[in-house]
Amino acid sequence: MAEEIEEIFRCSGGTYGSPKVFIELVRRGRRVSVNTVAKVMAELRPAGRKVRRRRSLTRPGRRPAPRISSAGTSPPRNRNSSGQAT
Repeated sequence: MAEEIEEIFRCSGGTYGSPKVFIELVRRGRRVSVNTVAKVMAELRPAGRKVRRRRSLTRPGRRPAPRISSAGTSPPRNRNSSGQAT
């Protein structure tokens, strides 16, 4: 069975991990467990390649703060009409 696992692994270009090797063995008519395949692969030392995730360069929510002009375009402040605060 180890030779068959190595063959499947080599034919996949070294990308299949134990779950896919298990599926391929079942398709070939072998009755094995996922854990058995994982154990044999751990002993043989082949490891499937990890899927690389695309990394986005822009991050949502990281926008620059809006610019506030100093030309006095902001709304007037709420002021007491009497001029005195009590």
